[in-house]
Amino acid sequence: MKEYLNCLVVGHTDGHGAVATAISIKNLQKECENVDYIAKFPDTGVIPKFWKETISDIKEKAKNYDKIVIVDIPLDKFNLEESARKLSEICSITETHYIDHHEMPEEIKEFLERYGCKVTMRRSAYDTVYGKPDPKWNLVGAISDRDPTIRHKVTEELQELADGLDVLVRKDLSKAIDAIIKNKESVFKEEAKRVPDPHDMEVHGSVVVVKDEIPETWVYKVLDKACRRTGTDYAIYLSENRRDRTTGELKDYVSVVKYWLSDKPSVKSRLPEELQSKAFGHPDAQTIVVEPGRGKEVVRKLLDELR
Repeated sequence: MKEYLNCLVVGHTDGHGAVATAISIKNLQKECENVDYIAKFPDTGVIPKFWKETISDIKEKAKNYDKIVIVDIPLDKFNLEESARKLSEICSITETHYIDHHEMPEEIKEFLERYGCKVTMRRSAYDTVYGKPDPKWNLVGAISDRDPTIRHKVTEELQELADGLDVLVRKDLSKAIDAIIKNKESVFKEEAKRVPDPHDMEVHGSVVVVKDEIPETWVYKVLDKACRRTGTDYAIYLSENRRDRTTGELKDYVSVVKYWLSDKPSVKSRLPEELQSKAFGHPDAQTIVVEPGRGKEVVRKLLDELR
């Protein structure tokens, strides 16, 4: 007889979120008769939507569960207090574990704990999971999350699995979670083959410029691969005369990444001041949007800064 009857895992939808969800499910199955999960884009993948809408649906179902685990879903940084209030309401209904590795103000953590929330803040993506991390799959998830704290444990095989994981979560998140639970490595190795290989590359010191035409959805992954292949710290790619999704205007897009295993400064910290306002993305993966015809000029400026 297990301690709990019904449990629920709520997880993020990227590669790391899929691993955190899957391993949390496996660990909960040891103590719970039935384990359901919710991991669906955009419901649990878009943070503002989760804390504005999805969390209300979870609250409605909370009384049906003996334990709820929310993993790898940060509070909405633009609505911290409101996010915390909605989470506290669920904690008041049933045993609720909130596990994450993004920053949380101490006063917010104390507020949640006053309402019975079991808050666990981790320093690494690797152990952001309910229960004990899986030695292989949690590493794969941390690689997918570009977590530098586990860089000394990265192998080619784990990197291949992470590549395949990143592909599959975009196509079929449920299949990815199921394959992790059932330890089906072959599923991810097959998917990894879908990430395009960079061929036309120019190395400029510690920077590689990729000349291949890269599908829009694969730019950052291909640039990361280019760094791995050439042993460089940064990679740059220029896409000229591409239509803006919102306005339909033609723009030049310059994407630049820092290889996640490099100890060099972030891309964002190295951007010239005049480009800061034109850039968006993760500090280590930025895209700069400029008027048509200016992309090559931006590439030259980046090469001067990064070499």
